[in-house]
Amino acid sequence: MRKKTKKMRGRKTFGYGSRKKHRSKGSVGGKGMAGTGKRGDAKKSLILNLYGSSYFGKRGFRPPTQSIEKEINIDYLQEHVERFILQGIAKRDKEIHVDLGKAGYTKLLGRGRIHEAFIIKVAACTQQAREKVEQHGGKVLTREKREVKQSAPVPAKPKK
Repeated sequence: MRKKTKKMRGRKTFGYGSRKKHRSKGSVGGKGMAGTGKRGDAKKSLILNLYGSSYFGKRGFRPPTQSIEKEINIDYLQEHVERFILQGIAKRDKEIHVDLGKAGYTKLLGRGRIHEAFIIKVAACTQQAREKVEQHGGKVLTREKREVKQSAPVPAKPKK
């Protein structure tokens, strides 16, 4: 009788059927912590001991993406005028011209007081901030919202 090694030469899987049946790792479902989740085959006691029951299951609420506005109050603007002028964000004439968009700010808020006339260019502004700036002879320039054109109403189809 011939040895098995001689007999199986030229055969791809050496008599073990498909390759996965002779891998010496069992039918592994992944590596490490794979397969241990809420719907995993077995909730392993090691993981419960290490991480507690909070490891399993989904938790919490993920809000939809929101636009993030960088805001600045007018009292901060008043305090840091000289710094903005040095950075080239503001210019001093009769009024102080400030482009908050260059500084990365998108909204002007109304906390605090100002003592000078400002002309402020910004994407958005609160009503209170606008009033305080205009009390001192300044202006707030915001970008105008475009009017949405409405299409003509589509006539209803007659019923057959």
